[in-house]
Amino acid sequence: IAYWNNQGGAPAEVYDRLNEEQRSLDAENKTLGVLADNLNELVDSINELGEEGNETVRDYNEHVAEYNSQFHHEREFTQGDYYRERINIYQFKDRDELRLVLAHELGHALSLGHVEDSASVMYYLMDEQDASLSITVADIAEFARVCGE
Repeated sequence: IAYWNNQGGAPAEVYDRLNEEQRSLDAENKTLGVLADNLNELVDSINELGEEGNETVRDYNEHVAEYNSQFHHEREFTQGDYYRERINIYQFKDRDELRLVLAHELGHALSLGHVEDSASVMYYLMDEQDASLSITVADIAEFARVCGE
C-alpha cells in the first residue's frame, strides 16, 4: 500500500486485489475471534473441572487425616469408607471382599463403630472376617450399644 501510495495510486486491478485481500483478512480475523472466544469458554470449563477435582482431593485428604488421626495408622490403607452420607469403595480383590467392605461401611452408615474382634465385620481392618459375612458377638454388642439396648 505504501509503495502504491508513493506512486500516486495503484492501478485498478491492484487496488481491487488489495481490497479483496483486506476483506479476506477481516473475515479471517472474525473467524479467529470466534475461535478465541470458544477457546476461552473451554479454558473456563477446564478450570471449573480442575477446581471441582481439587475440592474432591481436599475432601478426601481431610477424611484420610481424620481416619489417620482416629486410628493412629498413618500408613494404613482403607478399602472403603462412609463419609457424608455416602459409601465409597476404593479397593477390593474379589467379590467376597467387596461384599465385606460394603457390609462394614453399611454398618458405619447405621452408626456402628469399630470393634476389637478381628473376625468381626466391624473390625477396623479387613483381614480375618468370614466371607459368609457372619456377624460376631462383638458386632451384635456394637449394634445393641447403638440401639440403646
